Formats: sequence, structure tokens, C-alpha cells
Amino acid sequence: LENDFIRMKRTWIASEIRLTDYEDVIAESIFDDLITYGKVCTNRIEIIDSLKLEELNKIIKNINWDNSSFILLNPTEEND
Repeated sequence: LENDFIRMKRTWIASEIRLTDYEDVIAESIFDDLITYGKVCTNRIEIIDSLKLEELNKIIKNINWDNSSFILLNPTEEND
């Protein structure tokens, strides 16, 4: 489980780095940060890297699954 968690963090970090190639994604991220936190998060990679499995387990234990929703997307047929 620990190895899976480390692999997940590495994948997440690689994704964050890859997203810096796209200006529109960076702009959207900045806007999201400003709306959510009132400031721009400039240390995402450090935050991800510092996450601990114990913290994740605490969060999972506190999730209220009674209010979960599932969305099923059905493709529509194209008109020819």
C-alpha cells in the first residue's frame, strides 16, 4: 500500500509538471486558487510530495459515503 501511494504521488507530480506546458491550464489553476483559497498556490509539488499515507487514511475515514452520487453518461447517437 505504501509503494502504491508513493507511485500515485510521483504520477501526480509528473502530471503537475506536464500541465505547465499549457497556458490555459495554468490560468485556470490560478483562477481556481484565487477563488478557493484567496491566493495563488505556488508550491503544489512540495505539497503533494509532503503528503503522508496516514493523512490520506484519516481523510478516507472521515468521508461520509451516505451522500455520494453517481453520474452515468450515455453517448447519444449521431444523426447522419
